[in-house]
Amino acid sequence: MSGTAQQANGLFDEALATYDRAAALHRRIGDGGREALAWHGTGETCRALARADEAAACHRRAAARFHELGDPWHEAVALDGLAAAVRSDDPAGARGHWETALVLLAGYGDQRTAALRDGITVRLVAAG
Repeated sequence: MSGTAQQANGLFDEALATYDRAAALHRRIGDGGREALAWHGTGETCRALARADEAAACHRRAAARFHELGDPWHEAVALDGLAAAVRSDDPAGARGHWETALVLLAGYGDQRTAALRDGITVRLVAAG
């Protein structure tokens, strides 16, 4: 079962283990994009467990890797997760991450990106 499926089913410890194995495997074979996806999944799982500091660290790592790879869409997704993770302790930082994510998404016109952009905009407005 994938980490995403495990997380969706409330199997958070199993999801963390799955994401950790995936990150290690993809790092070993040199697939930075999938490694970063695993870090993002770990961040999402840590947020679900109310482990904001760990979530932020994982999302930061994912965003940095996506940036290195020149993948602005996934970088924006990771920044959205990072903003959510730091929002309560660093509202200004969260706003900055969301604003950067919106800039990164500006070049995309598909429906999925529009939904992501709309969600980020709602979160930005709610954050003040």
